[in-house]
Amino acid sequence: NRGHALTMELTNGYFSLNGRPFFLYSGEVHYFRIPKTQWRARLTALKKAGFNTVSTYIPWSWHEPEEGRIDLTGETHPERDVMTFLDTAKSLGLFVSARVGPVSNAELVNEGIPGWLLSGYPDVFVTGRRNVGNLPHVTILSYLHPVFQEKVSRWYDALLPGVVQRQTTRGGNVLAVQLCNE
Repeated sequence: NRGHALTMELTNGYFSLNGRPFFLYSGEVHYFRIPKTQWRARLTALKKAGFNTVSTYIPWSWHEPEEGRIDLTGETHPERDVMTFLDTAKSLGLFVSARVGPVSNAELVNEGIPGWLLSGYPDVFVTGRRNVGNLPHVTILSYLHPVFQEKVSRWYDALLPGVVQRQTTRGGNVLAVQLCNE
């Protein structure tokens, strides 16, 4: 039963879940690329393939396409309802590895950083504005820049409470959270 609190630990190079050896067997599913009506079928297929965990990016750019308008519940687009995606995975007995950014790669434009941040606040780049086209891994931001910290803090303040309440330590299914891409 995944309704009670579970704790994952890394001991001697191995994962354990509530003190028992645990092999985290994860497949990547990007809910934002799949019609919401197909989420359950895709997650069911993942489970039938023998996976126990789904890993997914939660792209900042997808959920805050306009500055200050964060949608995590599907108000502006059904595929932005990330909390329902997490809950659907739980209903199927799947754990979740939530990849919360701010950088998401996943072949996303600007590696998942919102376009409004890059166009409106070019000083958040480490070397200032550069014209590099859509090459991968070139959105080099200053994580210490006060504007970047302010904007990403707002993103995390909106996203993380929903992720936290779904953690395995609170009876949910979010087993791991990964910052940035890699």
